[in-house]
Amino acid sequence: MSLRDVEELLEERGLNVDHTTVWRWVQYYGPELEQRLRRHLKPTNKSWRVDETYVRVKGRWCYLYRAIDSAGATIDFLLSGLRDADAAKRLFRKALGDRSHPQPRVINTDLAPIYSSAIPVSKKEGTLRNRCRWEAPEREFYGRPEATRSLPPEGQYESIVDSVDRLGVVGA
Repeated sequence: MSLRDVEELLEERGLNVDHTTVWRWVQYYGPELEQRLRRHLKPTNKSWRVDETYVRVKGRWCYLYRAIDSAGATIDFLLSGLRDADAAKRLFRKALGDRSHPQPRVINTDLAPIYSSAIPVSKKEGTLRNRCRWEAPEREFYGRPEATRSLPPEGQYESIVDSVDRLGVVGA
């Protein structure tokens, strides 16, 4: 829902408010609402899946690191210009800085080498507990069928990217 949609909803209810005012309310009251509501959210579980992907945000390509639990609830995410162990360590620090996320019992990742260096260093620094297991499953943890893992046929990739850009799924 956009700020202009909220402006229209408020106008239907008799409040004449500009969308920039709604934006200011979000900036002012958002952190307070987040702090008050966080304790009522269901805590995440101790089995994490961590992965990264390459996305375009405001015309610039960057890496989106994401940690989810085994139920699919998002634990945290991080945008980084680089794909390195420091970014992975920042994701762990950020995720574990929130009290609603317990220390993971196990972390499942793909076979990216950044995690093989980031996880032991995070354990040594004390960010992760020493008894936290790190697993790189033989299967992909999204459970996609074998046929969908391959690249699209020649020439079809560009049309997929154009469609995604038109829909506005990826930041412009």
